Parts: sequence; structure tokens; C-alpha cells
Amino acid sequence: MELFEINPFVRFAQRRNYIPRYTNFVMTYDYRLFFSCHDEIGIAFENHSVLISENQFIIIPPATKYKILKVSAPDYIVLNFDMDFESSYHESTVSPCSPDEFKYENILSKNLYNTEPIIFSGNENMKKMLTEMCDAYTKKSLYYMENNSALLKNIIVESTIFTNLDKTPKTVDDIKKYIEKNYGKDITNTELSNVFGYHANHLNRLFKTHTKMSLHEFIIDVRLTKAVEMINNTDFSITKVGEMCNFSSSSYFIKKFKEKYGIPPLKFRNQKYGKI
Repeated sequence: MELFEINPFVRFAQRRNYIPRYTNFVMTYDYRLFFSCHDEIGIAFENHSVLISENQFIIIPPATKYKILKVSAPDYIVLNFDMDFESSYHESTVSPCSPDEFKYENILSKNLYNTEPIIFSGNENMKKMLTEMCDAYTKKSLYYMENNSALLKNIIVESTIFTNLDKTPKTVDDIKKYIEKNYGKDITNTELSNVFGYHANHLNRLFKTHTKMSLHEFIIDVRLTKAVEMINNTDFSITKVGEMCNFSSSSYFIKKFKEKYGIPPLKFRNQKYGKI
């Protein structure tokens, strides 16, 4: 699901001053949004934990193992929602359950915008909109579902822009460093999305906006640059160089090398030593 396709259905909205005491991890059947109005919220996942600072929020997709950690002065907003109205017939709140009890076939959010938790930067205006959503949900005011849907989409879109403007240059730089370090391994867009906490399509679009290259194009370019270094500075065979740079085959390596440098890698090496 792309950003333009989002049409959120808000199932529950509440501002809280207490933290549910989850001793163990839980999983949910729809999305969770936690917005910190004051202080910090600690959230633990299977392999890491995060702190959500004031005016930041996190969107956690369904079927994600998490638990909220204790904070000194809790004041936060929580939403239960789907990214579209496909399961809007299920209006009542669905409580989290333990991973052992979780049934994947009962997931309400069928269309996913993100498959990993994403932290967004926010501001006071977003806090006001979220507070308005909580009030509308509590009072069940006229067209509150439609109004809350519009407000949440606005929040997600604005926060995506705000967060990207704030963090994208560093994120792109970190992605480059990761690829340059791991060029000899299999690197997929899905893996990168898991590492950096963005949807794979969104991450690729973000990267291309700032580098004019797709993630795949950049990976190939890094591998070719490393291949040239090996050809110039080692005695490895051309086949071995291609393998070490993780090209799927010698023919593919030669093809991509020729596309970038105009000649095959063996001729490139021979020219360096004056053998042609």
C-alpha cells in the first residue's frame, strides 16, 4: 500500500495517563499509534527497544510483538486503526493478546502501509488534531469516523514529509554506508527496509529522490567500484572478483562492467598492464 492509497479507519482513540502493565509481549490485529504528549514512552520489541520523545509518535503494524515500558509521567494518545475501511464493519476495540494465542487469519488490517514499526516526528498541531480525534471518538459526534479518517491521513502525510525532511539525508547516508560495508552479501530492498524501519517501496523512492539512483542501481554501482579496486590491486581472477562482489554470474558481472566502463573487466585489467 502506497501513501496515496491510505484511507484510515479509526477504531479507537483515547488520551491516557497510565501505562498498561504488559509483563510479556503482546500482538494486535490492527495498527497501533502511540503519540507522546509529555515525557517519553518506552516500547520494547523482540530485538530492540525505542524511546518516543514528546511530540513524536510510532505506528506499529498488526502482528508485531511489543510491550510498553513504564515511564515516570505517562501522558500519551493511543489509536487503534486500519489503513483502509475494508474491515470497518468491526467497529469494536480488539484487545492485544499473547503471541501464543494470536491468530494470523483474524488480522483486521489486510492492506499494510508499513510492515515494521516507524517513528515519526510530530508537532503541537498534530497533538491538537489527535486530541480532536479522541474527543470526537468519545462523543461519537456527527461524521466522527469520516472526520477522524481525514485527520489521521493528514497526520501521516504531514509527518512523513516532516520526518523525511528532517532525517532523510542522514538515513540515505546510513544506507550508503550499510551497502558499502555489505556489498559482498545478498542485499534486498526488504532487508534494507527491516534495517532502517521504512516500507521497502517508500525507502527506495526516498533513496532515489536524494541520489537519483534506485537502491538496486546503487548496489550494482558499489559492487562495480569494488570490483575495479580488486582488479587493480589483486591477482584474483575475473570470475573470482565477480563472485566476491556478489554478482549472480560471470556473464552478468561482465555485462554490467561493460555498461559502466565501456570494456569487459579482463580487457580493463590488460590495459592497465599494457598487455593490449
